[in-house]
Amino acid sequence: MDRKQKKEFQKKLNKIGWLIVIVPLLFVWYSIRQGKPPLLIGLLLMSPGVYFLIYSLYFKELQVGNYRGFNAIIMGFSYFLLFSTFGIPFILIHFGIYLRYSDWYFPIALVIALFLPRIIISISDWINKDSNYVVEYWTQFHNFDVKDGDEVNYDDAMKLIDNFEWDRELPKKRQREKDGKEGCPPGIGFTYKNNLFDVMGVDKDIFQIYVELSEPRQLFGFIPFPKTRKIESKDIDRKNVDLLLKYFFEKRYADIIKSISK
Repeated sequence: MDRKQKKEFQKKLNKIGWLIVIVPLLFVWYSIRQGKPPLLIGLLLMSPGVYFLIYSLYFKELQVGNYRGFNAIIMGFSYFLLFSTFGIPFILIHFGIYLRYSDWYFPIALVIALFLPRIIISISDWINKDSNYVVEYWTQFHNFDVKDGDEVNYDDAMKLIDNFEWDRELPKKRQREKDGKEGCPPGIGFTYKNNLFDVMGVDKDIFQIYVELSEPRQLFGFIPFPKTRKIESKDIDRKNVDLLLKYFFEKRYADIIKSISK
């Protein structure tokens, strides 16, 4: 499966992702009412977690929370642990194994599933906080083709925007939509860890900006619990695109959010 096919497959999965959680839970409810074997109930409860884990391993992304790379895999494992917390007891019961100290099982298992992976991610980010600020990019075209690029700095990013074939891609996108096909906004996306800055063309020298930015937070004042802000802004001129992208390369995410949210 090439990059384009992989992206299209991922897009389809994202549209039905909620069904992969809801449908098994509905079957769990039905199975319990019908007295189905505990093994079936346990496997149904675990299936959403298995899906999230496989998704994160294959795509190196996780849409729930906007995680990428290593962090996506860790969070995929977190969801696997979360759903397994409820599924494993049913599987053990099926084989005649009953949990001792069951009153302690769920609180401990839930704490591990919910917080340990996030702590690991926070520690990893802290260890790598002084490493080189590596921004990667990709280019997307009107027909959903995607081309991966190398690492870039701010000046390189400006040249990429200058040299992109906006005059060619924008008319092709409009023609594609006139033909009744879905068109992809042509543009260039930049990523750093879990942060995304996507520049898409709207018209001549007019752009649309979409950002996903991680904001570090603390639950109960001490437990690391990052939050992702997703913001979209249309009709941005080139001067402001350059300024916002400069903020991105300088990791001034609060300034990006403030500017776009006006």
